[in-house]
Amino acid sequence: MTAAYRCQDALSNNKPVYIGHLEINRADFQEQAWEEADLVVAAGARLDGITTRDFSMIRDNQTLIHIHPDAEVLARWSSDVAIRSDTGPALAALADAVSSGGPGRREWRAELNGAYRRFSEPGGVPVHGRVDLAAIAAETRRQLPPDAVVITDSGTFARWVHRYFRFEGPRTQAGPMAGAMGYGVPGGIGAALARPGPPVVVFAGDGGFLMTGQEAVTLLQERLPVKIVVCDNSAWGSILTSQQTRYGEGGIFGTRLDSPDFEAVGRAYGLHASRVRETAAFAGALGAALAYPGPALIHLELDERDISPFTGASQSYRV
Repeated sequence: MTAAYRCQDALSNNKPVYIGHLEINRADFQEQAWEEADLVVAAGARLDGITTRDFSMIRDNQTLIHIHPDAEVLARWSSDVAIRSDTGPALAALADAVSSGGPGRREWRAELNGAYRRFSEPGGVPVHGRVDLAAIAAETRRQLPPDAVVITDSGTFARWVHRYFRFEGPRTQAGPMAGAMGYGVPGGIGAALARPGPPVVVFAGDGGFLMTGQEAVTLLQERLPVKIVVCDNSAWGSILTSQQTRYGEGGIFGTRLDSPDFEAVGRAYGLHASRVRETAAFAGALGAALAYPGPALIHLELDERDISPFTGASQSYRV
């Protein structure tokens, strides 16, 4: 089982059949699973451009069963079987109609799930700076309850959270699908109003926070205890890496930022604020932020070279 882009909370990431979500970068084991699959059951997914790699992933020799409550979504795809239905009842009926598969299939699923678990454990990607976003994402998961809402703004930094944070329940993930930056803090406001009980944690890049971070004032005025983690690499990281990849260091233009002191900015807005310069300090900073009854901000100082947990020319062309 895999989830659509930024829909990781549709499935428990700890299920023994889960193999990660369809990100911009696909891991080798995900490519293998897709290559070997002869049947695709798309349940509740719009099958957007990133999920389907610009609508090219579903092959002619793969049978597609598309389940969705919106007839317009079903009409966009030439599926073998289109089922207009809520996802839950349709999947329950399918589960009753089919077997769990033989030993070979169960072994195949277990191998893929094991590959996902190794892939989503921190430590597999070397970092240049003193703050490892893989460990930050894992520590955030460790401290948050399963129903906490985690929001990622646009930016390549978000892929660290996508890869290393394991979502456990529905309606616990939010983020922009179209790549527009500045979603983070306003999204946190919306999540806290929609679900006033669980903690809400926003991961925002320095660029995205500079666009709409002033809405932290609204958090204070409305007494919304949202926690903001500013991932500061002093760059428009995605565009910077694209410039480096295409044109070399001499082709970089307008993508390095003289970022402000975000800890001081947070304090000026009236938030509980702290700074993290090394990975080991994050656990205490997050614990203090979560214990604080109002909104809080953590300023992570990151290395510009640690933009993405992936490598290669495609690592940051899209956010």
